[in-house]
Amino acid sequence: MPCGMFLLTSRFHYVLVYLVILHLEKKLPPSEFFRIINKPMACNLLEVYFKQQDLKILNDFYYQDDRRVEIANIRILESYEKTVSINLEITVWQ
Repeated sequence: MPCGMFLLTSRFHYVLVYLVILHLEKKLPPSEFFRIINKPMACNLLEVYFKQQDLKILNDFYYQDDRRVEIANIRILESYEKTVSINLEITVWQ
């Protein structure tokens, strides 16, 4: 298999996994969704996507999996984002 074809098929696999994750997330209750998404590739893609799109779902995922350090990291990230937002508002008013 040519190298370009391998890259194309591996990217295609990621896109399919993303589509399945997003479809399941919309159709299933959170507890069932998190129970189904238990494969390493799916978990990694879920973390990357929801870290950028929806921290609440990622927080629920970590809570379901009892991953306290990751939950703390989300809290720090949310706090940092609020601080940056407040600093930008202060700068605009000055």
